[in-house]
Amino acid sequence: MKIVFPGRWPMGLLPAHGQYAENQRISAVRKIYARALANPMHNLDSIWNDYCAYEKAINMTLAEKLIAERGKEYQNARRVEKELQNRTRGLNRQAVSVPPKGTATEMKQVELWKKLIAWEKTNPLQTEEYGQFARRVIFTYEQALLALGYYPDIWYEAAMFLQEASHTLDEKGDVKLAQVLQKETISIYERAIKGLMKESKLLYFAYADFQEEHKKYDEVKSIYDRLLAIEHINPTLTYIQLMRFVRRTEGPNNVRLTFKKARDDKRTGHQVYVAAAFIEYQCMKDPDVAQKVFGLGLKKYESEPEFCGAYTDFLSSLNEDNNTRVVFERILTSLKLTSDKSM
Repeated sequence: MKIVFPGRWPMGLLPAHGQYAENQRISAVRKIYARALANPMHNLDSIWNDYCAYEKAINMTLAEKLIAERGKEYQNARRVEKELQNRTRGLNRQAVSVPPKGTATEMKQVELWKKLIAWEKTNPLQTEEYGQFARRVIFTYEQALLALGYYPDIWYEAAMFLQEASHTLDEKGDVKLAQVLQKETISIYERAIKGLMKESKLLYFAYADFQEEHKKYDEVKSIYDRLLAIEHINPTLTYIQLMRFVRRTEGPNNVRLTFKKARDDKRTGHQVYVAAAFIEYQCMKDPDVAQKVFGLGLKKYESEPEFCGAYTDFLSSLNEDNNTRVVFERILTSLKLTSDKSM
């Protein structure tokens, strides 16, 4: 591999006229070589030989000093490139994303990609520039997603890393790059839920949490609404997450409106009543309203052992012995509760 400067110089550089322009051109070429030699890649030795020849052609005396300085980065990149070759051995980089079938071959590829990502996170180049380190990790995630696009955990980990990197850069004072990575976090979530992960609750919820952290509350609601709009997906957990979000940001009245919306949705399961009751009890400190919510749910789900168990456990925690006994009797004598469920 060689760095070739055919005809027109790269990055808008033209052959220099005058000593100042010549010095600028030399400086620009050195930066290109420096960037290449610090990057672990195939045939790095060829680029190194070209660089040495370039410096010697300019100034033999100065070349010795510059080559010695650049040699440290080159040797470091060369070392990492060899280790990278070992770690990517067996990795199928030409694979495309397909729904997983759980085969041994698939699991091996997932394992190899995860090990490669974990290795990149150790900063093998030992770079002190956090932005450069983060970019390498993000690039590896992007490569992995080309083959593992149907694995929600890879999307999630990539988004989490982007968020953490953005926070770290912000703390280090690199606000511009931090904002870039924040936008890339949004982009990766959008790519996921508009594409292969359009039915992944994990990614919708993580995306909503991210937007809530940045106080984009309208965006949070939009994310939940997009998930609720998918007809064949059970909305119960989504409503529960939405109620918790509304409680944190808008207060009890709007929580109850959200709960009403959940009750009106025929797809919703009994768990939303349990969650609403505990929000009333634990967050609003209102056990009376919580009991009313459970009572409302009992009218609809008295044949659901899981709901009945949650209700009686709640009453027991309040030391409501009389009410607990009444509810037990109602459940056990209900015509809707079959003998096997009674047992």
